[in-house]
Amino acid sequence: MLKPDCYFGEKKQGIVMKFIDENTALLVIDVQERLVPAIYEKETMLLNTLKCIKASALIGIPLFYTEQYPKGLGITVAELRKDLDDAAVFEKTDFSCCASQGLMKQLKKNKVKKVLLCGIEAHVCVFQTAKDLLEKDFEVIVVADAVSSRQSVDKEWALKNLSQMGATVSTFECLFMEYLKGSKHSMFKEMSAILKL
Repeated sequence: MLKPDCYFGEKKQGIVMKFIDENTALLVIDVQERLVPAIYEKETMLLNTLKCIKASALIGIPLFYTEQYPKGLGITVAELRKDLDDAAVFEKTDFSCCASQGLMKQLKKNKVKKVLLCGIEAHVCVFQTAKDLLEKDFEVIVVADAVSSRQSVDKEWALKNLSQMGATVSTFECLFMEYLKGSKHSMFKEMSAILKL
């Protein structure tokens, strides 16, 4: 299985830019009632998606989520919904979230340049969304332990190919610890509590 790189941002004139900043948003893709039961390592995916939601809210970056044909596939699972009360939801039928004009307008309105992706399925909706975001010149980071598919091979394929296409593939803890930089950060205690969930 592909091992995520603990790498943040792009190098510009020899300087490594911080990955999560004021131009970053979190997008949670299609973690819905009738999809989740069949997902590979669903408990890990759900827990780390919840951690991403809580950590993003803590540091104040915009949160968005999508639901693929909720009439047929159900709404976002209860384990996540309670922490998404203030987030905008977008219904869709296309696999790529970028087909949602409402979502794209919100990304523009919030001056988002970098998008963190969580959700399912890694090789379909997450993959196509990441690909389209890259084509639209967004920086994309896929949170490897917060995405999954029905089959492990599909997740592995998606992460490997997205990395080769220019997306950053990392883990929840690696990303948000890099944001804090050290234990003297004012949010360290609260972030540590999220890590221990």
